[in-house]
Parts: sequence; structure tokens; C-alpha cells
Amino acid sequence: MSAAGLLQVGATLLLNAGFAWLGGSLLARRWLAGAHAPLLERRAWRLRQGETWAGLACLCGSLLCMWAATALMADVALSEAVGMLPMVLLHTGYGQAGLAAIAAAGMLLLAPRAARLPLLLLFALVRASVSHASDGHGLFSMAVGVEWLHLLLMGVWLGSVGVSAWLVLPDAAPPGAYLATLSKVATLALAGIVASGAFNVWQRLDTPGQLLGTPFGQALTVKLALFAVALLLGAYNRFAGFPRALAGQGAAALLVLRIESLVLLGALACAAVLTSLPPPG
Repeated sequence: MSAAGLLQVGATLLLNAGFAWLGGSLLARRWLAGAHAPLLERRAWRLRQGETWAGLACLCGSLLCMWAATALMADVALSEAVGMLPMVLLHTGYGQAGLAAIAAAGMLLLAPRAARLPLLLLFALVRASVSHASDGHGLFSMAVGVEWLHLLLMGVWLGSVGVSAWLVLPDAAPPGAYLATLSKVATLALAGIVASGAFNVWQRLDTPGQLLGTPFGQALTVKLALFAVALLLGAYNRFAGFPRALAGQGAAALLVLRIESLVLLGALACAAVLTSLPPPG
């Protein structure tokens, strides 16, 4: 893979991880409000810092994605693509979508917290508009809508698990209502991910053999395998880890939650690789 291709994969992972963390942080604030306000107050500074870094990740990732895409479209080195970037951003459909993503990321970084949810929805929609779904079916298509939903749900799952595992729950007694809500939301997100993911696979692969016979299919297979591992880890916590945590034995649940977040990050990395590969179907 070329330097531009590697940059595109890394930048996509960066902006998707930032998007997920922002979504997870907003959910954590909502779940901790009211009955768990003291825990929210203790974590408020860390949540703010995390949201700032996540916003920067979205902004930097969006800029780097457009730089890499410019180099790839023009088939030039990254150094040469810098001077071409303004023209691509202003005079191509792909560039204008990228410019919208950069603007949305900038607003995510600067906007008050109350305005971030609609901006996250907009950011995911812009990302879906430059995906394989848009290339094959057009901007105003069911495929783009499903891709948008898939991006949102992956962000909800990874974000809520990551923020909970690394920021909210360490060194604190896990609130029962928080764990119950986390488990319920993750389960609902999982159901939507399975449905939207199955639709995407059906759209992009002609035969099951392409799962192993093409680079796109191989990356997708690894993503599905990591997804399955995360599913098993989530099921363990739902039925065993969280009940034990509520009984005062939360170390195992926290460890499993952290492993799950890392596995999901690996799946997100595979998704970033998929954006750089043409689907065979």
C-alpha cells in the first residue's frame, strides 16, 4: 500500500475513533445524570478533556483523509497533493463532501455540548455520503441510509464501551442503573449492526467465495471475526460480569470491558482498511 493509502487508512481510523468517543461521552453524561450525579462530577474534567481530544481527532482525521484522497485521485505524491487540495475541496463533489465533514468536525470541537448530538448525526451522514454505498448507489439511496445507521451504531457500541471501560468505571463502584443501561444500549446497537452489516455485505459481495478470495473480502472477514469476539465478550458481561460487579466483584467485568473496547477498535481499523479497497461486488 502506498504512503497515501496508509495515510487514508490511519486518518479514517482516527476520525472514526474520535467520533465514537464523542458519542460515548455524551451517552455517559446522560446515564450518569441525576441519580449518579456525584460520579459524573468526579469524572467531569476527564470527560471534557476526552471530548476535546476526540473533537480534534475528528477534525485532523477529516483533513488528513482529504489530503490522502487528493493524492490517490491525482496519482501523485503526498507532497504534490498539498497544492492541489484547495481545488479538490472546492470544485469536486467528493471534495465538497470532505469540506462539509471538516466543517462539521470543527463545529463538534467548538460547539456547546447541547449542540453536539445533531452535529454527530450530520458528521456520520457526511461520512456515509463518501462511502462505497454512495459510489455504487448514489447519495440519495437506501444504501447510504443503511451505511449512516451502521456508522452511528458502531460509534454507539464502541464509544459507550470505551468511555465506560477507560474513564467512567475505573476506581468507582459501578452504579447498577448505569450498567443496565450500558448493556441494553449495547444490545440494541448490536442488533442494528448485524442487520445493517448484513445488508452491506449483500450489497458489496456477489458470492460467499469473495470473502476469502479478494482483499476486500479478507479484510471484511477479519472485521467480522473481531466483531464476533466482541459479541462474546459483551455477552459474558451482560450475563455474568455485570451481575458480579454489582455484588462487589467488578474486576473481571472491567477487564472484559476493556478487552472488548480494544477488539472493537481492531474492527474499526479493519473498517478503515475497507474504505481504501474497492468492493468486488
